[in-house]
Amino acid sequence: MPAKTLNVPGVGPLLVIAVIGWPDSVTLLTVEPGLGVHAKHSNARLALRDDLGGFHPARQGGGGGGGPFGRMIYNTTFAGAIPDEARALHLYGLPTGKLYTHTGEDPLPPHATIELD
Repeated sequence: MPAKTLNVPGVGPLLVIAVIGWPDSVTLLTVEPGLGVHAKHSNARLALRDDLGGFHPARQGGGGGGGPFGRMIYNTTFAGAIPDEARALHLYGLPTGKLYTHTGEDPLPPHATIELD
């Protein structure tokens, strides 16, 4: 996908530079502006669903950059491959501490949509 800036509800502005689909997972590569110390933790609050209703819980993430006021570059990996029939991903933020208790049965909150080709 071409790089695209999205305002992700619950997280803020992210530049999505790649969506990498693996047989067992999907990884997003993102860049975000320095927003103070909270910017260091955005990839620990991201959640992902596909447009077919599949929920992809976060598996791991990491990254680095120019400190809390510089650009931060992250990789965030989500469990489960995206089905071939999926045409969009819904990306949204979760409150701190909810990342590993959030489930696919929870209602879809406000989100940013990444269109897939």
